[in-house]
Amino acid sequence: MAWFVELRLRDAFAWDTSADTIYWIAMKVALWVVPVIVILRRERITVLPFVQLTEPLRGAGIGLLGGFGLLAFSFAMDAALGSASFNVPVLDLALLNGVLVAPLVEEFAVRGFYLGLLERGLNQSSPQSTHQSTTTPFMTANVRAGLVFVALHLPGWYFQGRLRSPLSMIQTAVFLWLLALLLGWLKKTSGSLYAPMVMHILNNVYAASRG
Repeated sequence: MAWFVELRLRDAFAWDTSADTIYWIAMKVALWVVPVIVILRRERITVLPFVQLTEPLRGAGIGLLGGFGLLAFSFAMDAALGSASFNVPVLDLALLNGVLVAPLVEEFAVRGFYLGLLERGLNQSSPQSTHQSTTTPFMTANVRAGLVFVALHLPGWYFQGRLRSPLSMIQTAVFLWLLALLLGWLKKTSGSLYAPMVMHILNNVYAASRG
């Protein structure tokens, strides 16, 4: 729905890139962040501990280690495939959205809230809650959260014309799902959402700089 609204507004007001980026930043916050906060507050659950936005120094440190390891692997794969060319991306609002806003919002909503919800359930975190919720083993929860993570990207790929063929869609979706599993595992092992946030940011910086 957000994409259809964006198309209508862009045609009506002849938006430039900056206006379009501001729209998407607002949509990400409105659709992914605000509902999570409303749900948790309604259940009388403290937001930051539930999503594990805790231990920032430890989480960021682990995220940096894991992130640079991922970059080294990605570079080795690109070099082996002959596609390791890079450029300096233009520092603008669109880049900020792609390498900072998107990773933070996506990790908050998917790994912080949805994965945490599957693992623990609302009633496990709020004695006052009257809603029944079951817990899910981490491996299963991580797989499901990864699939949701991929699904969230499909509308964007479609409207941006990136789904050129079924094979390219499958390849991109599989890579993103594997990345999602790694991000979920990093959150689990570190006990901090800061770890996957930092790794996700580094991954998107690498992707933005590829030629």
